Amino acid sequence: CVGSNSTGQLGNGLVDTTVSATPVDVSGANQFTDISAGSSFTCGVVVGGKAKCWGANTRGQLGQNSSSDVNVTTPQLNVANLSAIRKIYSSASHSCAIVEGNRPFCWGDNTGWRTGILVGGVAEAPLPVSAVSNVRDIAMSALRTYYVKTDGSIRVAGSRPANVNRVPVTPISIPNF
Repeated sequence: CVGSNSTGQLGNGLVDTTVSATPVDVSGANQFTDISAGSSFTCGVVVGGKAKCWGANTRGQLGQNSSSDVNVTTPQLNVANLSAIRKIYSSASHSCAIVEGNRPFCWGDNTGWRTGILVGGVAEAPLPVSAVSNVRDIAMSALRTYYVKTDGSIRVAGSRPANVNRVPVTPISIPNF
């Protein structure tokens, strides 16, 4: 990993104010199949389909049933209640994963209903996005989450896209896409 390590998001066991311009090794004996970085945290999928997150946890980004203001500096803890993960995605302060059966789960900052889970504010552990199924891919911004379904259609949750007149609590289809 490279970049800022002010909250331990590089996973090398340190918290420091310098920015790493050269890659540093992530601590531990984990073998990762996927990785995704938020603004102050990182999540990865390890062999066997579990997720590990490290860095800041101020908005529940680490998926540990807590939003305590701690910095976890190594990928030591599994994300709570989640397995059989195929792919993981992170944005500024929230993450989502696609698990076996093409089902999406999200956790972290859900202000403005940006993930489509039915818990406002902070989701401290992964929750299913029950209004969407058969998800092939996910794209995220700080305020929205887009779900690409296996049939090619797209559903979006979060702050209002330009052509929708309300904030969707549950993901809605994008018209004329």
